[in-house]
Amino acid sequence: MILLFLFTAVSPGQLDLSFRISGPLYIFLALTAYITFHGLLHHNFNLTHYYWLAAAALLLTVRWTASIDGSRSLHRAIMLISLIESFVVIFQWLGLSPTMNEQFATTGTWANPNVTAMFLALSLFSQRRPLSKRFGKTAFIIQLSVILSAILLLQCRTAYIIAAVILLESYRQVLPGVAKLSIVRTLAIVLFAGYLAFGFKTTSTGGRIQIWKNSLQLIYANPVTGVGFGQFEKEYNAFVAAHNLPSADHVYMPYNDFLELGVEGGLFALVLWAAFLVVLIRRFKNDSKALALVLSYIIIQLTNFGFQAIPVFGLFLIYTASCLSDDKRVKDRRSAIPRSPGVSRPAFAIAILLGLLLCARLFVIANG
Repeated sequence: MILLFLFTAVSPGQLDLSFRISGPLYIFLALTAYITFHGLLHHNFNLTHYYWLAAAALLLTVRWTASIDGSRSLHRAIMLISLIESFVVIFQWLGLSPTMNEQFATTGTWANPNVTAMFLALSLFSQRRPLSKRFGKTAFIIQLSVILSAILLLQCRTAYIIAAVILLESYRQVLPGVAKLSIVRTLAIVLFAGYLAFGFKTTSTGGRIQIWKNSLQLIYANPVTGVGFGQFEKEYNAFVAAHNLPSADHVYMPYNDFLELGVEGGLFALVLWAAFLVVLIRRFKNDSKALALVLSYIIIQLTNFGFQAIPVFGLFLIYTASCLSDDKRVKDRRSAIPRSPGVSRPAFAIAILLGLLLCARLFVIANG
């Protein structure tokens, strides 16, 4: 996040602080407020609540600072980070670098290879041009090949599907026979391929389906308030043991964000998140690349874990804020933040300070 900020930071006097407050932002802030007050009212304010506050701060900060030039710098930063991460994966595969988890040959800089793989797959949204114009098309092909090779080495089925969706949509104009494919048709083709991919690992797929069934029963038992944010692992395993339900030895997550949100926050939290995604889809209906991004993240949430994969969730929010800032066609109500440099500089400094304090608080809780 610090590296991204260094790439995207501009002079506070140049910032357009009268950014548009759009429907998706309102809904996300409403969900964050609900999660926050849910923890306060139930006297269960934990790391998950700070995590969502940090996510809201990230979304607003990127939306606030985004401009055309800033978006380009943002994508260059993401390309650089994904390249570095990809080389780490390749070095691990070659035995030149230690893995972060002894159970896997390649993991990247995260202990769970799925997190690295999904981040790299989602980062393909930025891979539309060479990192440096001086090196041209050849360097771009090498750059893209390195990232795709790392995704293959990480062996994450969800990442394969996401990479296919984003690449087909990004390059369908230059691929023979693909130019006329709509995003819906592209998604249908990729989902069919994904179904075949998941069919090869029937044991893990069957285990996840059983977890989903048990999670639905837990939602039915607590439909209004849920069991509390950050409490899925504890409450799920207790519920399964109490009702003698079939499940794995110990379950940490449901591998489905919608079920996790329903279990922890009840149906209201689930409806808010679904509304956020629906509004994004409607907002980007004329922007096929942005639409592919949203649909890709929905696939992640349906088949794996999007919220708990910190870099994946953060990258999705960064992309969402960037796409919203580039959308000039929808008229939204402007915020009342003045454009005066005398006000913008202190406001900008306060926003950064609050973000740093929030991050510090997260580290304190995580290490406490």
